[in-house]
Amino acid sequence: MIDWIMIGFYTVMLLLGVWQLYRVYAFYKWDKKAKILPTAPAVIFYGGYFGVVLILTSITFMTGTTNIKFGHTFYVIVGILLMLAALAIFRRGSNLLNRFCVTVYRISELF
Repeated sequence: MIDWIMIGFYTVMLLLGVWQLYRVYAFYKWDKKAKILPTAPAVIFYGGYFGVVLILTSITFMTGTTNIKFGHTFYVIVGILLMLAALAIFRRGSNLLNRFCVTVYRISELF
């Protein structure tokens, strides 16, 4: 027998995941122009990760699969992505600091 209440919950979870990915993409487009937040790469990475987890979890339970096993390769890939996100955050913060220092130097030349 089909449990319609759980299918409704999984559908809502699927829609929330899609909405989360849409909002992350909109933030990415805004950040591509603005480039003012040093932690933007983390927001994009973790927001995208959360959206994908919501979508995959809802699809997994809708299909009836409950025995989920991830191999070591999955954890290695997630670890590499975390390191890349950390490097992107460092690079963004470094660029913002350099831009700030140049601005302060130019302002100090005025006086």
